[in-house]
Amino acid sequence: METKVLVVEDSNTMARVLSYLIRQQLGFTPVIMNSLAEVKSYLDTAPCDHVAAIVDLNLPDAPNGEAVDLVMGKGIPVIVLVRLGRSGRANHVAGKGCG
Repeated sequence: METKVLVVEDSNTMARVLSYLIRQQLGFTPVIMNSLAEVKSYLDTAPCDHVAAIVDLNLPDAPNGEAVDLVMGKGIPVIVLVRLGRSGRANHVAGKGCG
């Protein structure tokens, strides 16, 4: 059975970098999603057998961390990506229980 890491990131460049690192450094299989809508559809049909997820806090269709809430709600441990310089974002992440 393959070990999967869910990546939810709207930047194609960042998603490619994370995918490369997950494969090369960890030997895991990255599963890349680009939007809240895409991850909702995927998690509704796929087994929740991911060892972890890396989720962008601010997606175009989820500007308030809704993707983080969705993935955490499925019991998948989450690493949250936050762009530097966004005031108040650290408190927002901590309020989700993942700070």
